[in-house]
Amino acid sequence: RGLDVANMSSITALGTSSAPILFTSAAAAPAQGDWYGIDVTSGATVVMDWADIQYAHTGVQFYTGSSGSISNADIGYALYDGVEIQITDASVTNTVIHDSGRYGLYARYSPPVGGDDPARFAGNTITGGTGSFAASVAFNRLNLLDSSSSIAGNAVDVVEVYPGDITEHDVAVRALGASYEAPYLGNSVWQQYNVYGATEPTLTIEAGVEIDFLNYLKVGYTAPGHLVVEPGATVALQNRGLDVANMSSITALGTSSAPILFTS
Repeated sequence: RGLDVANMSSITALGTSSAPILFTSAAAAPAQGDWYGIDVTSGATVVMDWADIQYAHTGVQFYTGSSGSISNADIGYALYDGVEIQITDASVTNTVIHDSGRYGLYARYSPPVGGDDPARFAGNTITGGTGSFAASVAFNRLNLLDSSSSIAGNAVDVVEVYPGDITEHDVAVRALGASYEAPYLGNSVWQQYNVYGATEPTLTIEAGVEIDFLNYLKVGYTAPGHLVVEPGATVALQNRGLDVANMSSITALGTSSAPILFTS
């Protein structure tokens, strides 16, 4: 079953660069999924530095209400996901997540109160993944992907953007060496990509980003929202395209050397 941390409990595993700690399979010939991984449940805390996690089903899962930090780690050969982050302010930094069978990072849940601080998932590398996407991150959690991180060398260097309305906090889509794809999952409201709310949140697509919306992107669903597209970005649109409504705005200011492209 792996290692379960629950009921206000904690794990502290502090290795060093020359003497890292290793959590791994007990099998003589380790294979992906040999053990379930490290589950950090609500109220529990895990603090790890220079502690590696190998051959799990999912390397580490931070459940809603959990907390903690992982830094300078090597999380590899997970059968499913390297790291799963639910509604929590746990952090993963300066870590290599490699050879995951499904996603290097799975973060489809709503952001924590106050939104996501990109410093909580910074300086990471996602590489060697064999799944259909390198990572799967909710639309309203893209702030997790800090520009100091890198996604490269996977079977598919694409971040899957899962539906999740941007309604409270500004969100930025950053260039990481991977493109982004917001898949078509159906026509209901919850399967669209909406930017709106009382705080008039802004979605910023930063310079050099390539993002493909296979479904409907709506800026201003039932309240105002804003879209800013920086020079050199490419926004590909299909299905219903891009709708701007309810006192919302788009600002797309390219340059002669870095034009913005809206395309199919």
